[in-house]
Amino acid sequence: MNLSELGGFPKPYVELLIGDDTSPRAVPRRREELLTKAREVAKAISPGSRLVDAIQRGTLPFSRSPACKRSTDIPALEQSALIVAMPRIERSGGSMSQLLKCVTAARLVRDLQLQGIPAAPVCWLMAHSMEPLKDGAEFHGLSEACGTTEENFIHRIRYLLKSALEKEDISEAPELFASADPKTLVRYLWTCLGRDFGWLAADPGIGHLRQNHSGGPPGAGERWEELAAVDSVEPIMRLAPGLPIAAIVVGPDDFREAGEIADRIESAGSTRPVLFPRVSATILDRRSSRIMRKYGFRLTDLLVQQEPQAAASGYGRDPSTIVGGINAAARSVEAAVEELAAGLAGQARLSRRIRANGARILFQVKKVEARARRAFENLEAVLRRHGARLKARVAPEGSLQEESLSVLDFVECFSPDAVSMLYRQVDIWDHRHQLICLDEKS
Repeated sequence: MNLSELGGFPKPYVELLIGDDTSPRAVPRRREELLTKAREVAKAISPGSRLVDAIQRGTLPFSRSPACKRSTDIPALEQSALIVAMPRIERSGGSMSQLLKCVTAARLVRDLQLQGIPAAPVCWLMAHSMEPLKDGAEFHGLSEACGTTEENFIHRIRYLLKSALEKEDISEAPELFASADPKTLVRYLWTCLGRDFGWLAADPGIGHLRQNHSGGPPGAGERWEELAAVDSVEPIMRLAPGLPIAAIVVGPDDFREAGEIADRIESAGSTRPVLFPRVSATILDRRSSRIMRKYGFRLTDLLVQQEPQAAASGYGRDPSTIVGGINAAARSVEAAVEELAAGLAGQARLSRRIRANGARILFQVKKVEARARRAFENLEAVLRRHGARLKARVAPEGSLQEESLSVLDFVECFSPDAVSMLYRQVDIWDHRHQLICLDEKS
C-alpha cells in the first residue's frame, strides 16, 4: 500500500518517493539510473582518495576488526562505490525502521555487484543517534525503554550474540559487557547484526573505549580490542566529500540531513549521490499473516481503529444480509403457504395440513436464523480477539510497527536468522509499504 495512505510520513518525503523521473534529485525508478550513478562514482575514484587515507590513518579501525572478517576487503574499497545508511541508534538498538535502512543498503550493493560494479555498504552510526545513551556505567533511561534492568539488558545482548554467532565462543561476554557503557553495548549489537551482509560499520567515535570504560578483564585479548574498535571512527560529515558515495539510503527521519550531505559532496566537485528511500515494511509471523489473509484485516484499519474489524467478517458475506435473506425466505414461505391454503378453501382438511406443514417449515427456518445469528456472534468475538492481537503485533498504540518495535525485540521475537530472512524477502524497488512474513522463534 502507498505510504500516503498510512499517514505519519512527511509530505516532502512522500513526494520524493513519487517524484518526477526527470528531476536530478528524483528517486531512481529503474535500476539503470542507480547503475549509471554508481559507474560515474567508481570512475571518479582516485588512489589518493580520502577514503584510502582514512583507512591508513586508522580512522575506520572497525573495518579491520575480527568482527568484520566477512566484510568487503579493505584494499578493494578504494575502487568501490559506497552505499551509505545512517541509522539513528537509540535504546534497545533503535527502531526497526533503522535496521530497514541497512538492509536496503545491503540489497542495493548486491544489485550493483550483480552488474559487475564493485560496491560496499556502509552503516554509519551518527553522533546524535547516541545522545540518548549517556556515558558511564549507569543505564540511563534503559529500564523504562526496555522494561528491564541493567543486568537483564546485558543478558539480552548476550543472548542475541549467541543466537547470531552460534559458532563463536562468547564465554567472556558478560565480563566485557559489565565494564562497557550502554553506547558500546548497543553499537556492538549493531556490528554483530551486520556480519551476515558484510556491512562496513562506521561510528562517529564518541570518545574511546579505554577512556570511557573501566578496562578490559584479564585475558580478554582480541575481544577487548574488537570492542575498542567499535568506539572510534570519524563522522561521515567530515569524510563525505572525499568518499565515493553512490547513494545514501534515507527515511522520513533523515532525508533532509542526507540531502545536506549530498549538497556538500556536490559542492566539493564530486558526483552527487542518489537519495534512495529505505524499505518500509511490517513484519508478520506466519500465524498473523494467515489471519490477515483469512479474515481480510487491513493494516490501515489496525492503525486507526480502537477495535479493528475484519474487512469482511463473514468471509465475504454481510451477516445482516444473510439474516435478512433468511427472514425474506421465511416470509416467502409463509406467503406461499397462505396463498396455497386460500386456493384450497373448499378443502378444509387439506388446507389445515398445508398450514401445519408450513408452520413446521417456518419453525425450521427460524432455527436456521437463530443458528446463523449465534454463528456470527461467535465469529465476531473471534475477530475481535484476532483484531486485538494483530493490532498489538503490527500496529501497537496506533503506530507503524517499524517505528515502535526495537531491533533487539525483533531479533528476540523471531528466529536467530531473522535479519537474513528479512534481507532475502524485501523488495527495495517497491516504494510502497510491504508486509513481510517471517518464521517466529519456537
